[in-house]
Formats: sequence, C-alpha cells, structure tokens
Amino acid sequence: MRATFCHTRWSGWQNSERPAVWGGDVADILKPIAAGGGFTEAQYREAMDVHRPTLQALYRNYFTENNLSAVVYPTTPIVAEPIDPKQRGHDQGDAAPAFQKYDRNVSPASNAGIPSLSVPAGLTPDGLPAGITFDAPENSDNALLDFGLALDALEPILPPPNLDAPA
Repeated sequence: MRATFCHTRWSGWQNSERPAVWGGDVADILKPIAAGGGFTEAQYREAMDVHRPTLQALYRNYFTENNLSAVVYPTTPIVAEPIDPKQRGHDQGDAAPAFQKYDRNVSPASNAGIPSLSVPAGLTPDGLPAGITFDAPENSDNALLDFGLALDALEPILPPPNLDAPA
C-alpha cells in the first residue's frame, strides 16, 4: 500500500519539480518507489504485520513499565547545519546522507505510528534551529497536543534561523 501510494502520489510530478521537493539523498530513497520499485508486497506485509507490531509492543511496554506519559529526546542526533550541495550531514567526521542523519531519532516513533510532537528548542551558536521531540503512548494524541499547546504558551518566540550560517 505504501509503495502504491508513493507511486501514485509522486509519479504525477514533473522531473523539474522533484529537485525542489527532494534533496539528493531523499531522491535516492524515493525515486525507485516513484518508479514503481522499492518494496515488494511481501516486504511491505512483513513490515506491517511483523515488524511494526513488534515496535509498537516495545513502545507500549516501555511507557507502561516506566509509568510514562511521554518521552523527550533531541529531534535530531546532530545539530542543524547548512546542507552542502551534496546534501550530506556530518556526525563526528562520519559523512552519511543528511536525510538518514536527521531522521534517525524520529523514525522509530513514526514507524510505530505513535503520537509524536517536535517543537523548537532554540538555536545553535550559528543561529540554526534545534528541536526536541515528545513521543507518547498510542491513542494519546489529544493529550500530547494539549501538552504542546501548554508548552507553546510558556516558550518565548524564537528569532528566525540564520539561513546564511557558514557551512
């Protein structure tokens, strides 16, 4: 279903639109899906019927066993940095596709389908944005959104990020 959705959604885009929507590393992930490739039905079924329920159970148990309403963590494992022309992110000297670097912390909750809320946490010394993310147990979307609204009322408005920060 996901591969079908992606193919249906993205196959109508003109090639000239794709660079504006996809960075180089994101395009490498999405182009095969948009072309009708990507995941087989069996791979998709295994992900949805085996791996996703396992991940959901891990989250459910973690929240229950620790009596938690939410967990908080940095939205990204590395601070924001300008993306160079090759769309690369850097972490302790290790170059990897930016999408995979910046998406690493939030992917598990997204894949599990649990409520998750990312909010601005401030700016780096170079003036680039940093965020924190709150994940909550399944079916607690409204409580997490209420928390986000309460947090927003307490937080000062941040200045816009420095889009001219040095690379």
